[in-house]
Amino acid sequence: MPESSSTNDRIEKALERVVAGEDLESVVDSLIQQTVPDTTPEARQVEEEEARLFDRESQLALISHIRLTVEKQKLSVRKLELENRRIELRNDQLSQNRSEREKYAKKIYRIVISWLVCVGLFLFLQGFSNGTTKFFELPTSALITAMGTTTASVLGIFIIVTNYLFPGPGKIDKQKLRRRKPQPPPED
Repeated sequence: MPESSSTNDRIEKALERVVAGEDLESVVDSLIQQTVPDTTPEARQVEEEEARLFDRESQLALISHIRLTVEKQKLSVRKLELENRRIELRNDQLSQNRSEREKYAKKIYRIVISWLVCVGLFLFLQGFSNGTTKFFELPTSALITAMGTTTASVLGIFIIVTNYLFPGPGKIDKQKLRRRKPQPPPED
């Protein structure tokens, strides 16, 4: 068991060297040389003999395995880079949305306040018009119609725009669910 662990450690170190940019063939050669300790000339002869006997197909399989592992690691890094970029773009979008919300919230506030001032002015002028002063006079039905319908329209627009600009927590979660695409299961 300890020998298997030592072999796994050597393979892991070899993978790290390949990922760091070292030549694959030299890493495989050094890995082969590490299989037999280099202590005596006889040990070197045994090592050379074992290296010659080492099946070329096994070497190719090991190289293929290392290349596949390196490619998987590169893909994982690329996937993480793309995920990071997606998060950065989402943060930029949220920041832009916030500045737009502030801008439009101020504009709609001004519109509603202006309309309410106009309605108050109409009511004030209508209140001072009596039978003798003809400065400003609207028939009651026209005043009711104008004030009621336009006030309802302005308040309706206000509600629609504010609901769009400031969605509640439940609406945000539903929007995320609609936009999110199903993720494929992770590869092993």
